[in-house]
Amino acid sequence: MLIIHFDFVVAELIFLGGVGELGANSVYLYIDGTGIIIDAGLHPRKRDKDALPAYESIIGNPVDLLILTHAHTDHIGGIPYLLKFFPHTKIIMTKATRDLAEIMLKDTAKLLQTELVAEYSIDNLSLYKPEVLENIWMLMDGYNYYEGIKFCGYAGRSEIKITLYPSGHILGSASVKIDFGGESLLHSGDIQFINQAVIAGADLPKHHIEYLLIESTNAGEPNLPDYNDEIKRFSKYVNQIVDKNGSILIPAFALGKTQEVLKIIYSLMQNNSIPNLTIYTGGLGKIISGFYDKYCYSVPMVKPGFEISDIPQEYIIWDELLTGKYFKEPSIVVASSGMMNKGTASYQLAQRWMKLKNSGIAFIGYLDESSPGYELLHSDMNKDFKFAGKKERRMCEVKNFRFTSHAYLNDILNYISDIKPSKIYINHGDLLSSENLSMRISQNLNNTQIYLPEKKKTYKLL
Repeated sequence: MLIIHFDFVVAELIFLGGVGELGANSVYLYIDGTGIIIDAGLHPRKRDKDALPAYESIIGNPVDLLILTHAHTDHIGGIPYLLKFFPHTKIIMTKATRDLAEIMLKDTAKLLQTELVAEYSIDNLSLYKPEVLENIWMLMDGYNYYEGIKFCGYAGRSEIKITLYPSGHILGSASVKIDFGGESLLHSGDIQFINQAVIAGADLPKHHIEYLLIESTNAGEPNLPDYNDEIKRFSKYVNQIVDKNGSILIPAFALGKTQEVLKIIYSLMQNNSIPNLTIYTGGLGKIISGFYDKYCYSVPMVKPGFEISDIPQEYIIWDELLTGKYFKEPSIVVASSGMMNKGTASYQLAQRWMKLKNSGIAFIGYLDESSPGYELLHSDMNKDFKFAGKKERRMCEVKNFRFTSHAYLNDILNYISDIKPSKIYINHGDLLSSENLSMRISQNLNNTQIYLPEKKKTYKLL
């Protein structure tokens, strides 16, 4: 990309991943000599050349700053790969995300040891060695919400201002507002406007934003179930299984979903909507819950001061995974991974769980179509199906509950109507969701330019 400097601000966008899909999220922003990348993700399932953002396409452009919206792997898993091309990049995020990023990157490294295909294994696995990851974490700076951060790149001609706003997705998640040349840009990151069980809803700027980069995860589902209605449906399901003297397995992402569903379960027990059952948790999810407790007063929470550790929990012992008490008495087991990736606790448990007629499995999060969890959810009871390439037969009840941490379509539309952006760039969603959001926006805002970005294409802002 050749940029010719004039006596006015030049600003351009290049999407490097996360367009028309969920994964490898990353966008490059050039502002008057300063180069900024927002997020550096790893695709949750792809393990080929498209698993990571297309950083090779911006070699030769300035890259001064990486801003992380939150610590999920599809937003931070590509940081070591980014630093391979741009080793002097400064990295900023919220303080909570900085803490979470350290353990999430280590978990990503373990994942890649077994999943990255040959064309990436030799070169890129070396980027995820423990000593490399430790150095990366030391380069990260954490900031508070609403704290104005002034920045100018090495070749920058004008100062910009960066502000992180609570996005309501998970602990530490942020929407990124950038002010430059009298204009403003907002990158939504992953957002949820309503309160979840633990994390309070987003608190974003209410004034006019010139350029909006908005996620579209749920935009293809205009009739997504109400959050509180799903809690009632979940409560009914738990009681049905317990009435049969069975237990419930809940595959959950260690960061976000585990903490939210634990609070939901605990609240249902507290108001006698479900019996007081033993709850089993463990692994990475239990470690992450400790960070939720650390920040229970300093980030927006539904109930400030509430700690996940206040919820009675028994620890899952890996060596006793398939012989635990939860197979003998009604219990609830919350285990990662949420998609039942091969080798994880939820994957191992599912192979025995699905053969128990009196027990149930409750999915609560996103399932990639190629994941074992998706195969199990869409299987027919008492019929053979493929589970991670292995023939299985399911005899237990399986349900899916949408405790979504992403914004509902109408909430997105209402926010866009409030701030009336001049240009909108839709990302972080499949093509159907992106197209539906574009259509619905155009019905309300005739003068707004709407883009479904193409990967590696340059979009001029100024």
